[in-house]
Amino acid sequence: MEIKLPVFLVLLLLLVLLVALPVDMRRKCRQRERIDWETYAQRLVDEGLFHKCYKMSCSSFMALAAKLEPYLPVDEKQSRNRTGIEPATHVYKIQMCLRWLSGGSYHDVREISGVSVSAFYTSIHEVVDAITAHAELQLQFPTSVQAQRRVAKAFEQLSNSHVMKGCVGAVDGWLCPIRVPQKKEVSRVRSFFCGHYQRYGVNVQVSCDHLSRFTAVACSSPGGTGDAVAFLKWKLSRVVNELPNGLYVVGDNAYTNTNQLLTAFPRPGIISAAHDSYNFHLSQLRIRI
Repeated sequence: MEIKLPVFLVLLLLLVLLVALPVDMRRKCRQRERIDWETYAQRLVDEGLFHKCYKMSCSSFMALAAKLEPYLPVDEKQSRNRTGIEPATHVYKIQMCLRWLSGGSYHDVREISGVSVSAFYTSIHEVVDAITAHAELQLQFPTSVQAQRRVAKAFEQLSNSHVMKGCVGAVDGWLCPIRVPQKKEVSRVRSFFCGHYQRYGVNVQVSCDHLSRFTAVACSSPGGTGDAVAFLKWKLSRVVNELPNGLYVVGDNAYTNTNQLLTAFPRPGIISAAHDSYNFHLSQLRIRI
């Protein structure tokens, strides 16, 4: 006769068995060393390397940390009880995320903060989610005419003799590499293959201001889509098409040239000094992206 135990009873027996195991058979928390952040950061500042490592000044980093602290809570008591060292605060999480996004190896980055591989990746997601959730850190493309005029004035300062007037942003596309998608995930797997880079990816469209700060982004097209078509699928394209006369964005020759989206003359099309001068002054703005 077969005896069936209730599910909750089975779970209870498993829990009792786990508790009864010798301590040395349970998974122990590996003892790690965590550097003192203030000392480490000050050394980078003194050596002039902080900006190179984190793509921002130390003061900007700490300002960002202050903004994100409420979004990155840490149970300090539980952390100390488990690891035996001071907890990885929001500052450590932010430094891991920014250093990794700046090109650092996760092996080296996590050693600085003294965390495991899983804790490292958890921190990355937590920081990215915190940044995208913070109201003051949202991407903002200028939509009012007044704001657009202010941005245009800032771009004008980048142009020799203030020749280029009216630019409100620079746009470009980037192929974000991905694994080969499965047929059950997308309807057309081949559409994600980019022939130019010979790899699968997602077409990412971005715009920036005169300080190279992103103002808008879209990831709505597969990697096989050209920038001109991907731009038309982007909501920003409608904003650009409705720009007042004299205002525009700049891009490379992958885009279709219009009165609101200026591109350079292709090399065979440069037939005068005026064309060459136009390309030069346009590049002074486009290089921001």
